[in-house]
Amino acid sequence: MAPQKINIKERLSDGEIDLSMSDLQDVPVKEIAVFKKAVSLDLSNNHLKALPGNFATLTHLTKLDLSKNQLTELPENFGDLVKLKYLDLYQNKLQYLPLSFNKLKALKWLDLKDNPLVPAVAKVAGPCLDAKQCQTSARDVVNFFTQVQEQIASDIENRQKQRQKQLEVNQQKEMENKKSKKKEKVKQKKENGPVKENVQKPQNKKSKKAAASVDKHPQKPSSIFKSFMGVTIFIFFYSCLC
Repeated sequence: MAPQKINIKERLSDGEIDLSMSDLQDVPVKEIAVFKKAVSLDLSNNHLKALPGNFATLTHLTKLDLSKNQLTELPENFGDLVKLKYLDLYQNKLQYLPLSFNKLKALKWLDLKDNPLVPAVAKVAGPCLDAKQCQTSARDVVNFFTQVQEQIASDIENRQKQRQKQLEVNQQKEMENKKSKKKEKVKQKKENGPVKENVQKPQNKKSKKAAASVDKHPQKPSSIFKSFMGVTIFIFFYSCLC
């Protein structure tokens, strides 16, 4: 069965929208946002397990009561509600608070009792058994998340510096290695001396023509060789006649 639609205007009185004990499972953010003059919103005693992402657009709110719901977390951008002075989160199921709590500088009153908060946050929040303790809780919780934010920013900056430094060291090592290799090559060349390459020079055109001519016309016997052959034949015939 779909939940009955609530007429927000009927719940508006003296700058406050009272939606307590309305069996709400979701917050009608768009309908609430219409009434900019409504600076107080009471959502206590409902069945809310989470707030929508656009809840933090209700930046005109100065007082917010979310007590006695089933909230397990708050939106990361919850701190955008920078005008909040009063925040009641009593009796929910919150373990953590968003880091953006550091932006709630106007917060003067905070109740986080009966939530399974992590020890660090629970210790800072305190018991909030009276108005003074709730005021102290608001101040200390905001300061705590401010310090956490600053520490995170500092850690990020330090890590970036370390990465940059390591990068510079690596680049320096690489340059030194290149220089070392270059020196080693020069040293080897000096030790081995210049290497003469036995490269056969290409023949010029005249040489090529001469070689081709030799191939086509084999050389004839020389004149001395001819004379020698003639003398030999003469001696041979002369001996036969005798």
